[in-house]
Amino acid sequence: MTRTPLARNLFLLSIGLLATACSGPSRKADVPFNFVDHLDEAETVFDALQFRSVRKDGLLSSPVTLAGETRTSLTPPLPSRLTYQVDVPPDPVLSFSFGATPLGDGPLAAAVDFLVHVDPPINEDPLFSGTLQRYQSNQWMARAVDLSPWSGQRVALTFETKTRTAEAAQQPILAAWGDPVLASSPAQLGKLAKPNLILISIDCLRSDHLGTYGYERNTSPNLDRFAEDGVVFETAVSTSSWTLPTHMSMMTGLMPSFHGATKWEKLDRSVPYLPEILADHGYQTTGVASWVYVSQVYGFERGFDVYRVLEDPTARDVIDAAIEQLRMKTGQNHFLFMHLLDPHWPYLPPNDFLERFGPRPRDISDLQDLILRAEPPPSETERDEIIRLYDGEIAFTDQELGRFFEQLKVLGLYDHSLIIVTADHGEAFYEHGHWQHSQTLYEEIIRIPMIVKWPGDSLKGRIRAQVSQVDVFASVLQGAGIEPPTTEPFNLRELADSERRVSEERVVISEVTWRSPKETSMKVSFRTERMKFLTTLAGPVGDDLGVSETRQEELYDLVADPDERTNLAAERSEELASFQGRVRSFIDGARAQRSTRQGQQIELDEELLERLRALGYVDH
Repeated sequence: MTRTPLARNLFLLSIGLLATACSGPSRKADVPFNFVDHLDEAETVFDALQFRSVRKDGLLSSPVTLAGETRTSLTPPLPSRLTYQVDVPPDPVLSFSFGATPLGDGPLAAAVDFLVHVDPPINEDPLFSGTLQRYQSNQWMARAVDLSPWSGQRVALTFETKTRTAEAAQQPILAAWGDPVLASSPAQLGKLAKPNLILISIDCLRSDHLGTYGYERNTSPNLDRFAEDGVVFETAVSTSSWTLPTHMSMMTGLMPSFHGATKWEKLDRSVPYLPEILADHGYQTTGVASWVYVSQVYGFERGFDVYRVLEDPTARDVIDAAIEQLRMKTGQNHFLFMHLLDPHWPYLPPNDFLERFGPRPRDISDLQDLILRAEPPPSETERDEIIRLYDGEIAFTDQELGRFFEQLKVLGLYDHSLIIVTADHGEAFYEHGHWQHSQTLYEEIIRIPMIVKWPGDSLKGRIRAQVSQVDVFASVLQGAGIEPPTTEPFNLRELADSERRVSEERVVISEVTWRSPKETSMKVSFRTERMKFLTTLAGPVGDDLGVSETRQEELYDLVADPDERTNLAAERSEELASFQGRVRSFIDGARAQRSTRQGQQIELDEELLERLRALGYVDH
């Protein structure tokens, strides 16, 4: 059953309190019951006409965002009662959050009471009672309630919201029950038929700065140990050079030019989206992210039961939030997406990591300004100081990931989970005249880690054949036993399980598009295991694919010249022509896909734009 909000049993022809009852069919008690999914079975009691005057769409459920955290919620009016007939499972826990926000300016006009009742009751008290005071608006309160006295019984659970003062009528209030679920406690974990799914993306993480990929510094002991439990894909390639398009490629299995999500436009609703597919197949879906380019601003919350974007977090904050969610959801099939930002510029690891790989730099602020001004390093000393700071950020992130993996084991989730650790893109240290990850697609930018541990087996090793971020989409769905809607991305499990090696003819593509006041530019990389073709294209401002004019072409032999120093474009005309044909086919396919889609336009406020400019994102 899908999680798209539905209006059921609402605006009948009477005025006043409405009630429609449906006891609902009996179902397996050990299957988590997601209340938002079953609104058509609920008995509803509220003033329908008053609700319709406030909520024009008439929906009793919707995603609600409070303090940067989005939860799929029951959103009945005030006052209201929603009653469900449910089968209580063994070791039962009812988990939910509650929150309220004024539909207008200012604080809440009145305190809001949230109550849960169970019938038959044990006494006169409600099962749960909580009050949001006027000053507590725009925040979620998470709760878990034990239903053990009713284990094995069929009961009526009622969610009630109300206010106690007349002032509430003067200001519409949105009261929300966030992600309410009835499920068995962790003791029932072994009954899960499907594995849990965990996707971890570490921003700006180059594969060649991890020990398991041959780095000489000890930046990643925990990730290296994790890699021993799974498969290391030695040649993983990102689809772009920055956060938004690469994460959308993981979530859709499509190249950026095909999925169409950009700085200016959200993903079209017609594009299949990984969390939404998993939610439709019974998975609880949670995201914990660190950065605006994977936030609700760009539509990443779609399909998630809970999607939380932390403000200026460290890896420790993200890990803490993710562990909290896993503890609440154990006993349920769960997809967790986790995004960690620490290796991103500015490189400022915690104090105990500043000197992990050498003396503390003499002037960190000067080094940061050097990067922001896009100036070359005065000497190799300054460049190495910057890299040491970056490595310190990786080491801190690795420490926190070690704590995360340990908690998975404590919760009994580690062996039962498909876990993918990867990155959105790499980071440049002036190898080709650039810092950070701007409009370049050299190896330091597109080579990323891809480490996969499958549940419950001994599949381990290393795969040399190149793979792409788009392969994450099909691989996660395969782990959940779901047929992908597209056959184009590779399934990493099939590649690893059969020890099959992808043919050298597989071309892995990366791309990046940017705008100036006068034109749109696009750089595309086509990479085989030996050769790499880079082309820079330009077109008018209105053309998102920017392809009317070729500005530059580069061809590198990655075996003989892994640092991409010798451009062979002028002397290998036959290979160049072959890649040029691939570019034309790629652009034609992208245009055909984009012509059928129209995403929602993005609007950024000035405060957010200033933050992006400060981090060097003016031209993205």
